[in-house]
Amino acid sequence: MGEYSKSAIIKYTRKSLGITQEELSESVCNPVTLSRYESGKIDPSDSKFLRLMEKMGEKGSTFIFQLETSLLEVEDESEKLNKAIEQHDWEEAERIKNNLIQNNNFNLDYFENRQYLQWVETIIQYEQGMINERQVIEKLEEAWSYTCGNINTEEFNMNRIYRETEIIILHEIAIFYKLLGKLDKACVFYENLIKYFERADMVNDTKPIYLIYIGYSNILGVMGEHEKSMEICFKAIKRGLAENKMNYLYNFYYNIGCSLQIKGNDEEKRLAKLYIWTAYQLCQAYPENKRNLEIIKRRYEQFD
Repeated sequence: MGEYSKSAIIKYTRKSLGITQEELSESVCNPVTLSRYESGKIDPSDSKFLRLMEKMGEKGSTFIFQLETSLLEVEDESEKLNKAIEQHDWEEAERIKNNLIQNNNFNLDYFENRQYLQWVETIIQYEQGMINERQVIEKLEEAWSYTCGNINTEEFNMNRIYRETEIIILHEIAIFYKLLGKLDKACVFYENLIKYFERADMVNDTKPIYLIYIGYSNILGVMGEHEKSMEICFKAIKRGLAENKMNYLYNFYYNIGCSLQIKGNDEEKRLAKLYIWTAYQLCQAYPENKRNLEIIKRRYEQFD
């Protein structure tokens, strides 16, 4: 899950609300100390951090975790639920979701929890054929509004620190715009998200940025912008190797292979086969999704 420095959380939450350092620091610390917190020169204690966040109407923990809970068993169940969704195991996802709802410790008074649950239910309902693509977008936009207000792709707020669920919701909305054939609109979401993640003060983010890279490279490939798609993939591979996030890499090797295969001269096709073979080996070693392994295998067999 995403993690952010306390300095970035304080700074960008304050800026997004239009609060001065003097106003925020009053009764908590002096403005000079707050300035040093925001610049990263000193690290605020947990109590100071929470007081500053609560003064801005936020809870610092909501930027770190998907759910508002202090119970490890709830966090563990949510991780299992996320894994079931990644693996397209919808029966298991439904079972875990129902267990979470029945657990009295899963407090739906918190907007963060309601948002997370609506995202999960929306994806499951779509996969079960209960709603269509347009309805998915409407439900996800509603879930987004619980914590962020109405979506405005033209004025994406770069000064806010977004939680993992919020990022994934934007990613899913872009995917469903792609399914509706609105590729340009989907690209706007991804372009804004990549700009957001590539800010200099973003610290140690893992899963969301790789989802964004995958989604954006996929759409660029569909649009025929293969050079740009491969550029995104190479950037993601470099980052993944540096951060030892090997379980995501097969997606990018596969996309590069597909782009090279479509581009089409003999040398590019030879390289395409090598990239897709590498993707297959990585997907076997890091089995995120068995369905993807079969897709890669079928693509590789086209070269024989």
